[in-house]
Amino acid sequence: MELKPVEGYKNLHRDMASGAIINTNVSAYEAAIQRHKEAEERKQLLNDSVGQINSLKEDVKELKELVKVLLTRDTEDGR
Repeated sequence: MELKPVEGYKNLHRDMASGAIINTNVSAYEAAIQRHKEAEERKQLLNDSVGQINSLKEDVKELKELVKVLLTRDTEDGR
């Protein structure tokens, strides 16, 4: 693979066979991979948190319904 530097860019080279521009800065590539991984982890944490919140909301809804049933039953029994 023959690479020629892209004029004005220290870390960019053109692959002469395919015409692709390649970034040869390995540390920048690794940093980008790390940022992507951290973003995916944050996204997963957010999705998990939303799921837990929705589950808690359903639990609260069920509890409210049970309290209403108990209050209605107590009122009907004359308590």
